Amino acid sequence: MPWIGPAVAATASLAILLWSLPRGLDLTDEGYYLTEIAHPGDSTATALLFGWVWHPVYAVLGGSVVGLRLVSSGLVALLTASLTLAVLRLAPSRTRPGRFAVACVCAVAVALAFLPMSTLPATPSYNTLTWLAMAAAALGCVWAWSGRRPMLGGALVGAAGAAAVMGKPTTALVLGAAVLFTTPWRRTGPRPVLAALAVLVTCLAALVMVTPGHLAGLVEVVQRGVEATVGHARLVRRDPFLRSAQVFLGLGAAALGGAAAGLLGRHRPVVGLVLGSVSVAVAVASLWRWRDVGMIASIDLLLPTAALTLFGLLGAVAVVLVMRGGDGMPGPETVRIRLVVLLVLLPLAYAFGTNNNLWHWSGQCVVFWFLAVLLLVGTTGAAAAAAGGLAAYTALVSAVITPLDPYRSTSLTKTVDARVSHDGTMMRLPPQEAGLVTQMLDVGDRLGVTRSTKVLDLTGASPGVVWAWGARPLASGWVIGGYPESLHAARTSIAPARCDLDRALVLWAPEQPRAIPDEVLEPFGVELPGDYRVVATFPGPRPAPTAGDPAPHVPVVSVLEPVSVSPTACAGP
Repeated sequence: MPWIGPAVAATASLAILLWSLPRGLDLTDEGYYLTEIAHPGDSTATALLFGWVWHPVYAVLGGSVVGLRLVSSGLVALLTASLTLAVLRLAPSRTRPGRFAVACVCAVAVALAFLPMSTLPATPSYNTLTWLAMAAAALGCVWAWSGRRPMLGGALVGAAGAAAVMGKPTTALVLGAAVLFTTPWRRTGPRPVLAALAVLVTCLAALVMVTPGHLAGLVEVVQRGVEATVGHARLVRRDPFLRSAQVFLGLGAAALGGAAAGLLGRHRPVVGLVLGSVSVAVAVASLWRWRDVGMIASIDLLLPTAALTLFGLLGAVAVVLVMRGGDGMPGPETVRIRLVVLLVLLPLAYAFGTNNNLWHWSGQCVVFWFLAVLLLVGTTGAAAAAAGGLAAYTALVSAVITPLDPYRSTSLTKTVDARVSHDGTMMRLPPQEAGLVTQMLDVGDRLGVTRSTKVLDLTGASPGVVWAWGARPLASGWVIGGYPESLHAARTSIAPARCDLDRALVLWAPEQPRAIPDEVLEPFGVELPGDYRVVATFPGPRPAPTAGDPAPHVPVVSVLEPVSVSPTACAGP
């Protein structure tokens, strides 16, 4: 009974997310994802190989962005539901939950798994692939450690390892160490391990076979990508711990209401249900208060941190209950406790090497902590009900934020149909953004841009233009400025393709804060903009609104055509 209210809230959040999938498109980060996915072999320097995984899906769907989002969201939902079912089979409980209760718990977990969508684009990327790898590794460990499907579990862990390497190598490193540390080797035996190694090697060998230049070419591209990344990222970024009373009060109300419903659920189920529903309703009402005071833009930065804190507290309570044997729960078992440790480590693995706030990035994967709590205390009792209320409320808030404050866009509540690529891909965009994309596509059509056209984007903010035009990036999919080593990184990416500078268009917007400095081409004997002429201009991607600048200036991007470009040392590597 205590899970009905959270399940309703979770279902509402999933409906909102489904409604949002055809809406909005960011030509900066999301444009980079699509550039890498559409043609993963174009990049000259990258350590992120996620495009090779998502490209077959993109190709089968005919380049549909909405279809790609649906497939990736479906994979997240499927893996989350599968992992939740596997966890519930191991979790202690006074009585085994019925099918309806299990369905409610799965709905809450699936909704919570989409928390990253409140701050990240919906199109799959290396972050999505990394999340899927972690969930697959956890599921594979459950199957292998429990002996239910040992060979299949080992194979899934191997596939997860390969996906993590192609998604984000830093996370792959921590994920591998976490699995090695928590595996009960005596219980598991050699067969799942051999299956994992076989699948891992097979997947990586397949990657080598499909990449240009095979092993030598792949190593060269990754080496340049690592060199170009130096100065762009810190492995662990410890920012101040963000907090807000308004956020904590809403989350706390949902958790306390869930706990009350759990305490009263056995003896007074109706009272418990009403109390839990009222607490969630009061918490949800705070959403409108946040909107009225203009806090929606910052809630998506505060919510994961607050959820991480409260789930951490619930986890501590769950550990105490297990140690005391409270509520008649059985003592800890080897597989269960080792899996709890693995689930606790996964959000930290996700945050390792992100160059983003450690607490915020870890909090985006708080679904693993939610499952860890259920693994300790089961689905009944106050602690479990509190976890359910907190998870459902977190999921609902993040789902509401997604259309109200989407990533690098205005509200998606009012949109129009718009063509967003040369191939005719259609999306629904806010009217102003639809107009900007139309102008950008008109420029590409007028210049006769085709797949054979190479484009060097030096704006630091327009990688999606190359994808929308159907062109090819001269260097990596995204050459970004604004970091201490950005100039060196850009030159590292451009160097292998420098001999194509004399026939490549250049996107130039020196006023952009992330633009590459004009002297970037000097080592190749090219002067910017002196050796070029402006052949077109168009409004660049709209900068993200902030509290200090709710209507930021839209920069103008100039398209430069080479006039007297003669790159030097073209015979070199």
